[in-house]
Amino acid sequence: MRSSAVAEDSVDGHGILIQGEPGFSGVFSNVTNFSIRGNTCEGNGRTGISIIAGSNFSVCDNDTFGHVLNTSIGAGIIISACSRDFIVSGNRCNDNYDAGVLIDTHDENGSDLTVINYGHGSVVGNTCTNNVRAGVKVNFAPHLVIGDNIISGGLWGVFYWRYTQFSTIRDNQIEGCTENGIRLAGDAGGAASQ
Repeated sequence: MRSSAVAEDSVDGHGILIQGEPGFSGVFSNVTNFSIRGNTCEGNGRTGISIIAGSNFSVCDNDTFGHVLNTSIGAGIIISACSRDFIVSGNRCNDNYDAGVLIDTHDENGSDLTVINYGHGSVVGNTCTNNVRAGVKVNFAPHLVIGDNIISGGLWGVFYWRYTQFSTIRDNQIEGCTENGIRLAGDAGGAASQ
C-alpha cells in the first residue's frame, strides 16, 4: 500500500510521527518492532517523518521525504531520543532545510549512557540531494554505519558531530558539497572512508 502525508501546523508539522511514551525523569519507553515503507511525505512544516524513542524498526523502501523548510528542524527523516537498533534504507530525502536524514539518539535523562544504550543503527542506500545543511547529519549516535548513500549538494555530505564511537562511514558517493564531503566534528573514535 502506498500513502502520502502533508501535515499542517495543527498536527505539529510532521508527515508521520511515532513517539514513545514519556516515563520517569523524562525517559521515553520505546515503541518497538515496526516498519515504515512506501510513503511520500513532502512539504511538511517540520519533518517528513519523526521517530522519537523507537527500537527494532526500519524506515525502508522508496520513502520520499522532502521540501521541509522549517529553519530550526526541517529534516526529511529524524530519529531521536533513546532510539536504537534501526535501519534507514532506500529512501529519497531531498530539498530539506536541515538534513535529509538526522540522527540524534541521546540519553534523555542526562546520565551519559549514550555510548552503551543508544544508536546501534544503519543509514544505508539512501539518496539525499540538495538538503541545505547535510545529506546525513548525526548529532549523537554511537555504533552507527553510514554507507552506500548517494549524497549531493548542501554544506556537508555527512556531518557527524558527537559520539562517533564504534561507527563507520563507508562507500558513500558524495559530490557538490560546499564545505566538506565528510566532516567529523567534536570527539572522534569512528572510522571514515569515502
